Formats: sequence, structure tokens, C-alpha cells
Amino acid sequence: MRIRLLTLLAAGVLGLSVLVAAPAGAVPATATDDDSGFVLSTTQPGGPGQAPMFVGNGYLAGRQPFDGQGFAQVQLPGRTEPLPTQSQVHGFYAVAVPFTPPGLPPSIPVERRAALPAWSTLSYNDGSGAYSLSSGQVDNYLQRLDMRTGTLTTQVSWTSPGGHAVDLAYDVTPDRVHRRAAMVRLRLVPHFDGPVTITDLLDGQAVELATSQGTSHRGNTQWVKLSSVGLGMTATVASTVIPPKGAKVRPAQTSDPLTAGQDVRFRVKSGQTYEVTKAVGVAVSADSTDPATTAIGASKHEASLGYAGMRTGSDAAWDKLWQSDIVVSGDARLQRQVRSALFALLASVRDDTPWAPSPGGLSSDGYNGHVFWDSETWMYPSLLATEPAIAAESLQYRVDRLDAAYRYAADTGWSGARYPWESAHSGLEETPTWANTGLWEIHVSADISLAMWQYWLATGDTQWLASKGWPVLRGIADFWVSRATRNSDGSYSINTVIPPDEYVEKVNDSVYTNVAARDALRFATQAAALLGRHASPKWSRVADRLRILFDRTLGIHPEYAGYPGDAVKQADVTLLAYPWENPQPASVTEADLAYYVPRTDPLGPAMTDAINGVISSQLGLPGCPAFTFTRRSVDPFVRPPYEQFSESRVDGAFTFTTGAGGFLQEFLYGYTGFRWRGDRIVLDPSLPPQLTGITDSAVHWRGRVLRIEVGPEQTQVILLSGAAVTIQTPSGTQTLRSGGGLTLPTRRPDQTPTTNLARCHPTLATPATAEPPEAAADGTDITQWIGPTADATIQVELGQTVPLGSVTITRNPVTTFASTSGGKGVAMATKSAGERVEASVDGSSWRVVATVTAPTLRDTVAGDGQPTRYVRLVALDATDTVPLIVGELSVQRQ
Repeated sequence: MRIRLLTLLAAGVLGLSVLVAAPAGAVPATATDDDSGFVLSTTQPGGPGQAPMFVGNGYLAGRQPFDGQGFAQVQLPGRTEPLPTQSQVHGFYAVAVPFTPPGLPPSIPVERRAALPAWSTLSYNDGSGAYSLSSGQVDNYLQRLDMRTGTLTTQVSWTSPGGHAVDLAYDVTPDRVHRRAAMVRLRLVPHFDGPVTITDLLDGQAVELATSQGTSHRGNTQWVKLSSVGLGMTATVASTVIPPKGAKVRPAQTSDPLTAGQDVRFRVKSGQTYEVTKAVGVAVSADSTDPATTAIGASKHEASLGYAGMRTGSDAAWDKLWQSDIVVSGDARLQRQVRSALFALLASVRDDTPWAPSPGGLSSDGYNGHVFWDSETWMYPSLLATEPAIAAESLQYRVDRLDAAYRYAADTGWSGARYPWESAHSGLEETPTWANTGLWEIHVSADISLAMWQYWLATGDTQWLASKGWPVLRGIADFWVSRATRNSDGSYSINTVIPPDEYVEKVNDSVYTNVAARDALRFATQAAALLGRHASPKWSRVADRLRILFDRTLGIHPEYAGYPGDAVKQADVTLLAYPWENPQPASVTEADLAYYVPRTDPLGPAMTDAINGVISSQLGLPGCPAFTFTRRSVDPFVRPPYEQFSESRVDGAFTFTTGAGGFLQEFLYGYTGFRWRGDRIVLDPSLPPQLTGITDSAVHWRGRVLRIEVGPEQTQVILLSGAAVTIQTPSGTQTLRSGGGLTLPTRRPDQTPTTNLARCHPTLATPATAEPPEAAADGTDITQWIGPTADATIQVELGQTVPLGSVTITRNPVTTFASTSGGKGVAMATKSAGERVEASVDGSSWRVVATVTAPTLRDTVAGDGQPTRYVRLVALDATDTVPLIVGELSVQRQ
């Protein structure tokens, strides 16, 4: 099974990020806090469960400590090792032995992304000690991320150990225009007279898997040269300091060969404002023939712009990216979460860098900085809809490594192009050898084919298809032909694989793998027809005869041959409906969803419920389960104060850009019903009652840009630019012309007639758990609310006062849940704790209606006919292993 490597983050306290005004008397910040959802902030540095933020320009990035600059090891609850604030850049790899989980044999060395010196250090010192949140006295602290500009600002009033008070404001901004550059600005207002020293440090404490090739200093510029361990790739990090008038700049004494420093010394007067800025340049041999000259030049050029000049260009570049904003109305926190997810993705990719993001993006070296199917399946679709030029660069990473894929196939005994499960610089297999995924998790090649075909559908770029897409599609098709085994009945099987559900190994006829391989073969055949190229007849023969398992008794796709119904790690069979759009009746899609959701391990990775949300929107299940899945796909995984994704509810890669990408697909492909076609686009919008609107500001298709505004009753589609476009909807096909608009009805599954007064009405639960309370009243027992404590309660407000009729509690026959001991449980509903059914008119005075002491799959109790506006269930001695389980709470009026 695939085990997440490195960067293990324990689940923190889930809470709202706060938006606050700047403290009085502090240096003004570069942006104003507002309620737009673009600014996330905290006044409590390193509070319970809080994780520091990273900023990046898509080429380079750095996680910043709560101090606002420099390097730190941040200890988070439940985490064995502290989280380092790493500085990362695309393409800088070493060869070294990776982390090995306890009890497994060590891996052979693999390529691993190396970390740079921390480039943001601009340390303040009045002679009695350097500024730190752990020394002196801290007042008026505020740190905030302005996602509109990619800037992290930290303000603090600090009294040094020597008793000198000063207001400090740090701004850390990677330059979105010049990819090799970043800037750090310190503004200070002292409340004393005397000397101070500002130290510009390129801090070698942060370096991982690299050795020093020397440090140098010339004028106001310094640099560190690095060579990666084992691979010998080179990199240079340079900085140019811009001092206040009259200040002296001198080299700082350092004992670390990986560290370079220069001191800026000057005298200050109380009440005056001073500014020190450092301009950073980074270059690596992966894309520069002379990294030292390139990095030093980038640093000096950045310094010539000045901080304000740099921000003018960089802010404009970010503003252009945010033209593809996703606007969520009716839920302020969800809006912030959406923007944070999009920011994390954009901070890790750009349109002039041919590199695909790893599961941690540029936030860390999580998963060794390797590229998985996470790129094509989870992050790429959101980029394709909003930033197709960036999506093209993500695919270029695979195009550039096609020769390596041919070599890998040949080395492992197959034909064609086999892409590795974990890829890095070379394009060969870099999976640690203690994990079997590198041997048998082969669906990644088909995932790449789907991404290539989606790019063709989205852009119609025939030249790209001929020169880049077709060679990849052809090579992958040949691989699948060689990998398939002909059976005695003429069908084909693909044996000995690991499916997306990595809890199983060496299974045969994984339904996901076979459907993906089948479609990859057909994509190659279709591309050949479009381009007038030769298509091997083997492609169609194998595609048409691949075994696609189906259980007619259960009405579902079994995960693989002999699948016994066990718990699964993550989305697998459900992916057939989306993104693969396997031709199957809606009833089968619904049956697959209902079967696999309760069997999915809640301790698995964050992406799964995003797929469930998209499919629920597609199916239009009566009620509002799509919103439940949206909540499940984000709330248990994001960490305060910056709403960053962790890979799982308890640990995993951080920041998990894979989860962020999957989450965004709910708003681009789920609630809009948007699907790619070569001659048209498909829209089938829907909206849950918990939201008042979703707007995809700029969706791109074949040179057109559309704005899709999903409202509670109607959806407006506006063609902002480009030629006319054909739009297919459930009510027919229409043509939308440039500058024109189209009005579509918005589906509202919550308005499907029902006698259940509780369905989709506001719910509250205690204690707050990873399961959203909406699960108990969303119209289906596919989703369930689970209360693990003796006094757990779930409450629904009916929206009106009615004479209480019957109350029904239904439970799914299978419930997979996480226990606080760190494991997972699979329970039948009969293992649910009992409950007391209570009712109220005002929500404060409650009366007992009935008690269920021996719960079954469906328990109905008679009401008392009394006026009721609130109904709640109170657990009877629930425990972590026998919790209160509520699939659906149904209330009837008398």
C-alpha cells in the first residue's frame, strides 16, 4: 500500500480564520483586511493546531514561520518531527535514500527534491538579541496572507530583552512576473534612539540534500552555490540588500558553509520609519546553463525594481490569474477555503515552467517532490478550466519525459511508453523500493492519456495534438496492448495491479485500471483519425474486449476480481462516473456511490469526497448530499489559520495540493455540470440550499472565455470573449454568441417533493466532529453523522412549528468510521449506540418523545402531536467504538 512520506501533520483544532484590522500604532500593512475571502489572518502565532503558510510564484516558494521571515522548525500537535519552513524550487533534485516506515527494509536511493537555504531572513537586532516571537515581549501581533497579491505580511510590536520597543512589519512576496525572484521588505518604527543591525541571511539551516560549493559577497550582493547530493545538480541562491540612506553593509560572520550573511547597520531615532529590502534570485542547472550568473542577475534586477516597482508588476500578474476566480455566495468560510485552495495550486505552477506539481506542490518536499497521478487527475482539471496555459506546461513535463517512459517500459519487459508511478527529474521510476506501488500501480499512464485528451477537447489545438499529444497517446496505447493478457474466451485482462485503492495489491481486472486502459486505447485511435495517422488495429481490439467487471446481483462494479466488499482507501470505482464518464446508467452510478461511500476509510486522503460531491451533483439525488460531500471534502482536512489542506484527517503531506485540486473540481465541474466536448460544452447546473450562488468567473474552452453564474433559480452563462459556442443542456442545445448571455434553469434537488420536514434544514451537532452535521438530514443514508461521545447530540430545525408526528432514524448497513485511537472501524448499524428522541418549540426547553435502546437499520417512533420546531437525538452512552450513528433523520407532521 502507498504510505505517505515525510511531512506528517497531525490534525489540529478546526476553527475559523479571523479577519482583523491592523493594531493601532503599527506600521501600515500593504493591503487592507476585508470580508472578500482574499485575506486570511491570525493574531495568535502558533496557536493550537496552527500551521505556517507558504508563498510562491509557481517556480520558487518558501514556507514562512509565524515570526514573518527566516527559518524555523514548527512543532505541531501529534507530529513526531517538527515541520520545517522549507524553501523549494522546481527541478532541483538529489539522489538519496528516502524515508522508510518502521519495520520495512530500507529503499535503494531515489531522486528527491533538495531544499534551498531559507531566503527570507531579514533579522532585526538592537544589540540585546535578535527579534523572535520566543524572546522579549510580543504585542499587537498580526500575520495575514493576501491571496490577491501572494504576499504574507507580519506585523508586531516587540520589546527586546534590552527593553527597546519597536514596531516591525515584514512583507514576503515572490515575484509573479520574474519567476527566479522574490523580495522581502522590513519596515520598522523604533521607540528609542540607538544603533540597530538588520541581517540579510541566506540560512543554510534549511538546506536538505545539498552541499556547499562556496559563498561569496560583492557590494550589497551575496550568494550561496549548492550541489545536490548524489545527482550533482547545481543551484545558486543570491540576495541583494537595499539599505536605508546612510546605512553600512558588511559581510556577516557565519560558520556554516551553506550560509551567507550581510549586516546592515545604522542608527535610528524614535518615531521615524526605516525600510530595509532584500531582493532574492534563484536558479538551478535544470533550466539554466550558469545558475550562479543567472541567480545573481535575477537578484540585482529585482533590486533595481525596488519593492514597490516589483509589486506593481507582480500584483498585476496575480490580478490576471484571479480573473478566473471562483466566487461562492452564502458561506463565508467556504469562500475562503476555495480561494486558499486555488492560491496553493497557483503558487506551485506557472505558464513558463514545464513542470507538473507534486502532492505537496512547492510547499515542502513531501513525497520527495515526486510527480504522481495526483497531477493529472486531481490538480490539472482545475487548471485546465481556469488557466489552460499553465495546464499545458503541466503536461509538457510528461511530454519531455516520453523517451524515459519508453525506456521504463522496455526495462520492465513491456512495449510502448510506461510512465512511472513516482516521477522526478529523470522521468524513470522513483518509487521507494519498500513500496510495491512502483511495481504494480500502472493506471498512471492511462491517467496521463485522459489529461492529454482533455487538453485537446478543451483547446482544439491540432498542432499541439500532432506534435505533443499524439506521441504520448500512441506510446501509452502500445504499452496497454502489451500489458493486457488474452483469455481463453477472447476477452482481455490486466492482471497483477494495484488500483487506486492501495489497500490491496496484485489484484486482477481492477475495474478502474481496465476502464482507464480501454479509454486510453480509444483516445489514441481517435487522435490517429483526427490527424490522419496510422492506428494500430490492436488498440481497438484490446479496448473492445477488456473485461469490465459488473455484479448484476448487487448492481455495482466490483473493485476487482474477487473483491469481498472490504474497506477501501480512497476514490476508486466511483471515478468511473467522473472524470472518466464511463457509459453507464445513472442507476449504476448511484449504486456504486451508495456501495462505496460507506466502505471508504475516513482516514484516507482528502480527495475522495470531492469526487462524491461531483457525482452527487450529477445524479441530482433528492435532498442535498452534494453539499455534505463538499463539507466532508474540506473541513476535516484544512488547518488554521490559512485553510491549508493536509493529506488526511490526522497526518500526511502538507500543504496537500492534491486535495486542494480535487476540492476545486466540485465548483468547476460539480455544481455547474460542466464537461468537455470537442464541438460543444455541456452544462447541467445545480445548487444546494446552503449556498446562494457559485460563479466561475472565467472558464476557458477553445479560445472562448465564459462566465458561469449558478443562482438559486437560474444560471446565467455569459460569453466574455471568443467565437460562438454550442452549449448542451438537459433542456436542449443552444448557441451562445460573443457578448451574449444564456439563461438556464438551476436544478434544486432539495426541492424534490418530500414529507420529511427535516430534509436539508439547518442541523447542529455536539461535539463538532469531522463528519458534518448536514449528513444527518441531507436526504440519504449514504452519508452519516457519527457522534463518538456519551453525550453526543444531533439537532435539526424544521423551519416551522408543527404537531409532531413520527420520527425515523435510518442507518446504512455498513459504516466505516475513524476512532480517536487512530484506527478505523467497520460497524453494522446494530453497533450504533441508542438514542433519546427529544423535541422542542424554542430550542432550549426539551421534552422526551421516545427512547431507542436497541437500534436497527430503521427505527420509527411515534410523535406526541405537540407543537415542535426542533428535534434532536441524544446519544445513550455512545463511545469511540460504538458511536451514535445517524444516516438520516426524518420527521413527519401529524
